[in-house]
Amino acid sequence: MANKKAFLDSGLVQYQSLAKQLGFKYQYSNTAISSSQKINSFTVDEKTGGLKEIMLNGKNIVPQNGSYRFFEPVYVTGSTNPAFAEIKNVKVTAGKQTAQLAETTVQLELNNFTDFNITYQLNKLTGALVCRAQFKKQIEKNKESLHFAFPFNAGNANVSYNSGIEQITINRDQLPGSNKDFICTEGELLIRSKNYALKINSPSYNIFELDNIINEVPVNGAKKWKTKTGDLSTLFLYVLNNYWHTNFKAWQDGSFNVEITLQAVD
Repeated sequence: MANKKAFLDSGLVQYQSLAKQLGFKYQYSNTAISSSQKINSFTVDEKTGGLKEIMLNGKNIVPQNGSYRFFEPVYVTGSTNPAFAEIKNVKVTAGKQTAQLAETTVQLELNNFTDFNITYQLNKLTGALVCRAQFKKQIEKNKESLHFAFPFNAGNANVSYNSGIEQITINRDQLPGSNKDFICTEGELLIRSKNYALKINSPSYNIFELDNIINEVPVNGAKKWKTKTGDLSTLFLYVLNNYWHTNFKAWQDGSFNVEITLQAVD
């Protein structure tokens, strides 16, 4: 993933240099990182280990009829005929419950993983919800990928991100020919609907897929890239894959720690 990010960063530098030379100027989004709204509570889905409810001022921001729960792990094997692994034996345990903190832990089983644990912690004072997954990955030499789902009950949401220099709104501020499959940011990802606005921070993993997980099924022997985005109310964090076509080793094993923070903004 570090190699992918380095490639994306180098592309960003070239885009900005070209835009400056051509005299392009863009009106970027102006987003304030403060909020009068707070996440009040959450509820774990006992089938997937993801969150089926995230209550923001009394309203659930997780769609009930969607394909995924919030922070649900999505593991896919194969490229020509991709198979989605089933999450099994989910065990939900209440953790610390104080005036300032609500905590729940989850244990689950997923093919090619061991010791898969998820911890949810809500700071009741700030409304910041931390979602943390820790697991061990076994060696898998066939094509594979791991994602975490972020579905929002937001219609076709407005999504923007920090490029490191500017705040960029997808489908408005991007240069022609920009990637429509995913974006890469070490900053905050902002999701806005008519009723609320949220920010996601992911300090360790920085590739966010837009509207669906990346389709790696080859067309005429090559990866086909999207030319437009779909409904941005569902996003995914792209944690790992071995779909590359270079001479890197064909597997990613070891211990992983994936952590994101979700919080309301104005």
